[in-house]
Amino acid sequence: MFIENEENELPSVRAVGYWLELSRMSKSKVIKNEGVLYSIKTSDKNVTLSHTSATLPSTTAATEIMPSSTTEETKTATTTPVPKYFEYKMPAKWGKDDPTRWKEIYGDTNCPDNGRRKPLTAILQYWTEITAKHNITYALMWGSLIGAIRTNDVIPWDHDMDLVVPYKDILVLEKLGWPRSSDPYKSDGRTYINAIPSSEHNKSMDDRLRWDCSGKLTPSHVDLCSIQEPIVRLYNNGAFLDVFHYYDQGETVVTIPEGHKLEMKRNDFYPIRECLFLGIKSKCPNNPASLLSKWYGLNFIKSPKTCKDGHWVNA
Repeated sequence: MFIENEENELPSVRAVGYWLELSRMSKSKVIKNEGVLYSIKTSDKNVTLSHTSATLPSTTAATEIMPSSTTEETKTATTTPVPKYFEYKMPAKWGKDDPTRWKEIYGDTNCPDNGRRKPLTAILQYWTEITAKHNITYALMWGSLIGAIRTNDVIPWDHDMDLVVPYKDILVLEKLGWPRSSDPYKSDGRTYINAIPSSEHNKSMDDRLRWDCSGKLTPSHVDLCSIQEPIVRLYNNGAFLDVFHYYDQGETVVTIPEGHKLEMKRNDFYPIRECLFLGIKSKCPNNPASLLSKWYGLNFIKSPKTCKDGHWVNA
């Protein structure tokens, strides 16, 4: 979720858990390295783990995600302007239909398209409909926001989308996705929504009860629905939309996805503004470049892969 995937395969939960345990044992900070991987810095070794998009085991206390940039870089990041190729006005062209922008980011235009484009688009269209109907506030986040900044499109190899809503709207969504009566395994083109009931919201991620897609309690992960995080997820034919919540805390906006506390400056997040994503009018934070540069480093706009001779290769 936080880190843009370079490969389709995810790291094992055991590997991610070991990585986090090293962090706790060393009492060191989790840092970011060029927006692609996180590393644990200790006194005598440097342990790195990349592509951590798998659900991370929660810690006793929320883990602070700290930027790896120097003090001077941090100062630069806080004033980073929105890149010239990102505009809040609705562009006439987006994705590969704007080849100039595409080539700046991803290289050639003849690589395979995102295989989940159709279900991702269907999910986002359904999402915009229910948010309009129920007056739900939201903003794209993390990999989805990177995609919007780069080309107003999903990252070519991404299989999910991420966004945040205020907690009051989580409770609205709970009524739409609980009790569970939908089967996200169906390939009927429909979008299904599942929610974790509010009785579990104040628990740490690992302490939450699990329910399968039929609504039955289960002690372990047995299907797409028996997750402990996010609290709300939308499904469509192998694609997902993960919904996390945020809350206002003075001059900051706070969200704690998968046990990791992230703080945003209020004026970076608000006012939430209209933006284009996947050809659909969506919502983005006020200053996405500032937020992304803090989370992923100043090179967040650079893709870890480039298209060359019809194949995706490491940049």
